Amino acid sequence: MEVDVIRELISLDREAQKRVEQAHEMKVNLIKKIAEDKNKISKEAWEEVKREVDIRKKELDQEIQNEAQENMNSFKEVSSKIETIFNENKEAWLDELFSRCIE
Repeated sequence: MEVDVIRELISLDREAQKRVEQAHEMKVNLIKKIAEDKNKISKEAWEEVKREVDIRKKELDQEIQNEAQENMNSFKEVSSKIETIFNENKEAWLDELFSRCIE
């Protein structure tokens, strides 16, 4: 009778060890899965941020290009006006300078 109880106790202990081992293995697997999921989420988040930054960079590049073109057009327009004013008045200005020099 005592031998049967000891055998039963040993059997229960082995089963308990298996369950503890399984629980430990499950814990290790869950920790590994959590780490993998964390890395995956982090990678996806950075990829999304990179996509948004690339989109915004393209938008800003286009805005800069448009403003540069507008500035160039404005520069050409102002330069043309200055040149026209100069051409219209250069003889009068030369005459006035000459007159002031000889006075």
